[in-house]
Amino acid sequence: MRSMATTSNQPDAHVCQPFVGIRGDDPGFPLKYQRDPWCWAPELGFHRASRPRLSVRLRVAPGSRFVGPDFINVYQALCLGSGLGTSNIGDAPAEFVHRFCELHTRTTFTDAGPFAQFAHACRGYDDLQPDQQTAFHRAVFHQAYRLMSPLPADVLGPWKRLFDRLLADKPLAAKDEQWAAECASSAYRRAAKNPGRRRGRWYLDPDDERDVACGRVLDALSNARHGGNSRGLARLFSLAEPTEQQAARWLDDLGSYIGRHLAAHETASGDRQGGVA
Repeated sequence: MRSMATTSNQPDAHVCQPFVGIRGDDPGFPLKYQRDPWCWAPELGFHRASRPRLSVRLRVAPGSRFVGPDFINVYQALCLGSGLGTSNIGDAPAEFVHRFCELHTRTTFTDAGPFAQFAHACRGYDDLQPDQQTAFHRAVFHQAYRLMSPLPADVLGPWKRLFDRLLADKPLAAKDEQWAAECASSAYRRAAKNPGRRRGRWYLDPDDERDVACGRVLDALSNARHGGNSRGLARLFSLAEPTEQQAARWLDDLGSYIGRHLAAHETASGDRQGGVA
């Protein structure tokens, strides 16, 4: 994680986050936003460092541009929510965090605030040990699926029965595991050969798109070691075509759940350390 200096001329307790990238001409990150960068705080929202009390609603940046007068890239919003400052060197919070926010690739957001708020709720994730992360991922992935229910029947198809078993802590039958693996793998191979695939975007048959997403979700629910499996849950929810309000509410509810669990973990760690002392 990159180190971050801070400005010190702000009123009250708030200290604005600086630009911490490579300074110079950059079409995606104009000099005026390097010298006077966007900042974000829970109580203030988005604001320029020179005017911390002037809250501004920023939309999600079009294309790959970083920042502008009324927009900000999703990853910049996530970095600000994490307290990392803005940058033009492609840095981002943990994969577990930013994969959930790939909702923006299918749902148009007119407000980048939910992404900053979600990242803010996830602060402390990097402090978890690998064995703690697995248990944490499992709880969060299960909750993320529950929070998107009820999904339309055509979104899940035959996968719903498998997900219901896993959420009930029941093991899958060997034949179900084999079917799921073959189904997801076949869909993924067809997608890889699809001539409509461009720059990481997938243009698939609807059933193939569902099977690729559900295969990832099945792995997330049954094997929680990899935080990046959050992508499958975001992709599955996107298939239900949520409105911006529904997608933002899902992120907000999930962020609240994550924040509570991380706070409980921090309290428990403090108690253990106090006991050792």
